[in-house]
Amino acid sequence: MAGFHLLIIGGPYERELLKELSIHLRTKTSFSGHCMSLREIASLVACCSVVVTGDTLVLHMATALKIPVVALFGPTSANEIDLYDRGEKLIATDCHTCYLTECEKTPTCMELITPETVIGSVMRLIKQE
Repeated sequence: MAGFHLLIIGGPYERELLKELSIHLRTKTSFSGHCMSLREIASLVACCSVVVTGDTLVLHMATALKIPVVALFGPTSANEIDLYDRGEKLIATDCHTCYLTECEKTPTCMELITPETVIGSVMRLIKQE
């Protein structure tokens, strides 16, 4: 994704994941840090052109702030979330909306959502701006 600057927002539980992710990224990337207030997170979200997220607080902040969002759904229900025509939902196949934080299936339902699919959604939303 040349020409883009990624901002990765994560909390204390994602430290190791973010460290691993940074190794694989091939574009300008900034990390938010791990201990932010709700107001600080909302300020960062407000600066984004598009937000890519799971079913998280950031999803709801982006929607409230009218920031286009690519929302990834696997173990949680996409039917319970309204994006108010401000984005796209990517729903994992072969997932039974279990709400579990860990899965014994390989690959997990979230791993079935490909990076190419996510990038395609991001590009469509950027073109709409």
